[in-house]
Amino acid sequence: MKKLIAILVLSLSLILCLTACGSKMPYDLSETASVELHAYNNDSTEPFAKIVVDGEDVATIVEMFNSLKLKEMKYTEPSIRGYEFWFRDENGSEIVKIELPYGPSPWLVVGGTEYPYQDVNGGVDVDYLAQLVDMTISAGPMQPEDGVDHNAPVEPLFYKSAPGLSIQHDGQSVRALPGTSSWQYMNPDGTSTGIEADSMHPLDAKEYMPVLPAVEGEAWLVFDTAPDEITVKAWPVSKWGDLSAVDEAIVVPVSGDKITLLEGGHIYEVFAKWTRFEEFGGAAYYSFYTSPLGVTLTAEDVTPNGLTLVCTQSGGAPTGELQTGSRFWLEVYSESNWFPVKDDMEDVFWTMEAWSIPRNKRVEWRVSWETLYGSLPTGHYRIGKEITDFRAGGDYDKYNSYAEFTVGYLFNTGCAQPPAGSCPPLWGFYEHYLCHIDFLCYRL
Repeated sequence: MKKLIAILVLSLSLILCLTACGSKMPYDLSETASVELHAYNNDSTEPFAKIVVDGEDVATIVEMFNSLKLKEMKYTEPSIRGYEFWFRDENGSEIVKIELPYGPSPWLVVGGTEYPYQDVNGGVDVDYLAQLVDMTISAGPMQPEDGVDHNAPVEPLFYKSAPGLSIQHDGQSVRALPGTSSWQYMNPDGTSTGIEADSMHPLDAKEYMPVLPAVEGEAWLVFDTAPDEITVKAWPVSKWGDLSAVDEAIVVPVSGDKITLLEGGHIYEVFAKWTRFEEFGGAAYYSFYTSPLGVTLTAEDVTPNGLTLVCTQSGGAPTGELQTGSRFWLEVYSESNWFPVKDDMEDVFWTMEAWSIPRNKRVEWRVSWETLYGSLPTGHYRIGKEITDFRAGGDYDKYNSYAEFTVGYLFNTGCAQPPAGSCPPLWGFYEHYLCHIDFLCYRL
């Protein structure tokens, strides 16, 4: 996903404004003849693009930085890096290096200044920068200059592992559980690397598997990079833990990117293959399940320290009273997978009350995790809750349900918007942290 300009997520603490707002760029950029630009990809310490900008684009970049109104800030920790710029004169001598990270508002590290500057007037055009990078990459490699290849390839991270999969249905989305995979990718030096990953069978992975709160209708299979082959099979949720039922799977027809969900709760296994790319390819399994409970979780009023968790029950076919409790857990999305924010949560004591989830109604709870997790840095997360379909003492079913949310501002880097109605639902959700145009609407 070369359009995803990304970002090294750390935390930023802006404490005190030292100078008056509205100060100008502290370096004279008028002698700039060229700009070397590095753009960073998701969760990577290496840039995915290294380009040298000249001509009219140099003038545009210089004018953009010269027009900024800056406020010098004091901070305790570094934050998010998206671009690096080297401004050079006609002799190739460096005028200044500028780092352009992002947080809730853009800020810059200019030269050797001790503190970063906040972009007060929002003059940094990140869409222009992203499009500039994309157009340069699309035009093909630049000729080496002074023996330096400014387009040394650094592949996006998803090339180095199987792409992630999201399941979308009726305004809801879940990230499928990655399973067994076999993957290969080319290195810049012409060698190749192969990765073999094994995983438990879906019937034995209930504790880790996300739930899609649906039991009927069409669902979209949205991969981070569209595969060349997709097959799907399923088992009734009554087969949880029954590995003897592996060969009893139901074949689910696939139409393009869509499947029709089977009636009632089912465990789904998706198999995908990528064969058309020379740089990478392989095969991978994914899994998710549908719940007959009709329960949907969403997150509102998100802060780094907590959120309001909204629980809505509608439809479905619960067999008893729906309940949950105080326990929750947090996971962070990285490298096409979900990872626990903390690994030592088993010793946490939770109160034992049962919170009722009424039928066809909405309830909400304020959740604070500051004591357990601290303040979360910028990133994409999900909160998990265990939902119980309680019939009687010792007679109940448990399901894990999730609500995804974003802390901070993970920007869209110039992704083109598709024609209305051309793409699956939840486009607005994904544009906050992934650019889908290359793979979501690739058949348009």
